[in-house]
Amino acid sequence: MKLFLGIDGGQTATKSILADASGQVLGAGRGGPAIHLKDGATRQHAREALYEAIHEALAQAGFSDATEMEHAFLGFSGVSGPEAPAAKTYCEVVQEQFAVRKISIDHDARTALAGAIPSMSGVIVIAGTGSIAFAMNASGESARAGGWGYLLGDPGSAYEIGRQALAAVALEHDGARPVTRLSSLLLQALDIHDAAEITQAVYRDVSPKLRIASVCSTVAAAAMSGDAVAAKIFEEAGRGLGAMACAAVRKLKVPPSLTFSGVGGVFQSGDLLWRPYREFVVSQHSAARVMAPAFPPLVGAVMLAFRHGEVTVSPELLQRLSRSYDPSV
Repeated sequence: MKLFLGIDGGQTATKSILADASGQVLGAGRGGPAIHLKDGATRQHAREALYEAIHEALAQAGFSDATEMEHAFLGFSGVSGPEAPAAKTYCEVVQEQFAVRKISIDHDARTALAGAIPSMSGVIVIAGTGSIAFAMNASGESARAGGWGYLLGDPGSAYEIGRQALAAVALEHDGARPVTRLSSLLLQALDIHDAAEITQAVYRDVSPKLRIASVCSTVAAAAMSGDAVAAKIFEEAGRGLGAMACAAVRKLKVPPSLTFSGVGGVFQSGDLLWRPYREFVVSQHSAARVMAPAFPPLVGAVMLAFRHGEVTVSPELLQRLSRSYDPSV
């Protein structure tokens, strides 16, 4: 039995999925988050996160750590491409611990596209802690837009939504903006009693970026309850993601009926984000289709493992993946 491994490394967790050549999912696992690799300590962290995720998937399938896998595909946040130093490190720590005949790796936008649009001809935007757009045409040519990080701009990301919301509360506190329901909700989310304490809650946190991004769901709740300031933030977020997706498309030769999709935690806010995203895309490409993803990035990773392992991703294989994959992983 040939085994194929997919890895989705994100800023909240490293996830794995193990399947056979027919598309039957055999096991799944989870390890620690993927973090920026800069020294021996962060390499060890990556080693542990990958071991946890892959060991759990093998164990769930009833295999030992010594079991040979045909091909593994790793999609990691923060990896700029297959030749990046971080990419080589991730591959090394997998090979040091497991028997994998071949390993491929790329940025997480490629695995997101593979899962969301199995034909891999279309555009995906990722809106998680950060944001990025990735497009590919039928010839396999690809282009990216965004992904510059929170200091240079991540439109539509959880960080940017959280930052704008906290800035709105600060301006309200200064008397420079109207009262918004966001204030009471965000103070509660940050576990503070006064807006003047926001700077301490954010700047003294060990990871201020993640702390700011964590309030995104609170901003969504405020928008759903009718808060105009929160609703406007999400409106701008959706349009920002649409603009980023269209920017990636302009770099490629694509058909008018191109498919667009989106993944990431911010899209869990539903129509708050999907509607402005869809409206912007259609305003630029009237024949475009904006659709929910067929599969999450983790499944996209194992689909790329199939492709690199010369297994045809047929409709039957996709059906078997769909039936055997547990979306709660």
